[in-house]
Amino acid sequence: MKRGQREVFWVLVCFAAIVLASVNAFHGPARAESAASGAASAAERCQADQEGRLGEGVTRAWCSMEVREVTLRSAQGEEIAFEARIAQNDLQRQAGYQAIHEDLVKSTATLFLFPRAIYGAFHMCNVTAPLWIVWYQEDGTPLDARRMLPGKTLPAALCDDVYAPRRRGLYRYALEIGEELARELGLGASELARYRLRLEAWMGQAR
Repeated sequence: MKRGQREVFWVLVCFAAIVLASVNAFHGPARAESAASGAASAAERCQADQEGRLGEGVTRAWCSMEVREVTLRSAQGEEIAFEARIAQNDLQRQAGYQAIHEDLVKSTATLFLFPRAIYGAFHMCNVTAPLWIVWYQEDGTPLDARRMLPGKTLPAALCDDVYAPRRRGLYRYALEIGEELARELGLGASELARYRLRLEAWMGQAR
């Protein structure tokens, strides 16, 4: 390579590095901002007015769920933490994401806690956007992970749009996470199927 060609080559390399750094600097804050906007929107919609009415696209059961930090951990020790609503009683678990606005379904997560290890299916009737679901065993190990699609508008008792773990076994916890939030956190099908749920003392308060 001649001297002039080398100079042009290194100019192009430096330019590419600057562009790549700019792209990364742009996308990082944008992703964090998007996740934060979902939480902010949920809080705003769950704020009752003077007459006790909630905002559009939320339910009292969903708004009654506590918001806590949930952490997933890889076998290599990488941890991903995010906020999730906690469904810890029958009313909250039965309501789930039913009748929740599509934007909130996409950008939030809900962790279902059960008093004991169980086996059963989750339905997607009256849910407005796709969700990832991960079922966890009592020690936080993933039992299975699946992508669930929006179902029909039907009472839960008549719904046949159901999803259960494909592996045999019982689960104690289940995480539903919107596709937009999962993508921003870098959680695809492979990660969700492998990352363990870090157990916390408050996870034993299900009733």
